Amino acid sequence: MAFAKKLSCETQLLCTLEEIARFLDKGEETDLIIMDFSRAFNSVPHQRLLMNLRYYGTRGILNTWLTQ
Repeated sequence: MAFAKKLSCETQLLCTLEEIARFLDKGEETDLIIMDFSRAFNSVPHQRLLMNLRYYGTRGILNTWLTQ
């Protein structure tokens, strides 16, 4: 299952776990790939990223949340 628009991370995680459990209950195989992008995001110059986000319209509460 890929990331679904308009679902929170928690909802996406629960949907994924439910799908895996359903496969296991049926005795079917399932594969899971977990990728950690935290190092990639930590290597981005934050001020430049924030400037680009503002340029593309990120404002208000979201902008405040990202700058904290």
